[in-house]
Amino acid sequence: EGEAMPELVCYEKQSDWGGLWNYSWRTGLDENGEKVHGSMYRYLWSNGPKECLEFADYSFEKHFGKAIPSYPPRPVLFDYIKGRVEKCDVRKF
Repeated sequence: EGEAMPELVCYEKQSDWGGLWNYSWRTGLDENGEKVHGSMYRYLWSNGPKECLEFADYSFEKHFGKAIPSYPPRPVLFDYIKGRVEKCDVRKF
């Protein structure tokens, strides 16, 4: 059964989840007048193996239905994160 899960609070400044993996070409100010900051670029690849990034109960292989390379590009990581959010219906929280 394990211990009780602590309450987690996550903040995302962009209009959608994904942090650095959610690429946007926008710069300047967003629709709320907040500075748009992205330390990521469109063609970024992971510099750490996916095996160290995947969720314990949701593997990359489970998400994509096949094995993928250990160092995936940004769109692959973003797709995986979106899949996990949708699978667990995290947005309802």
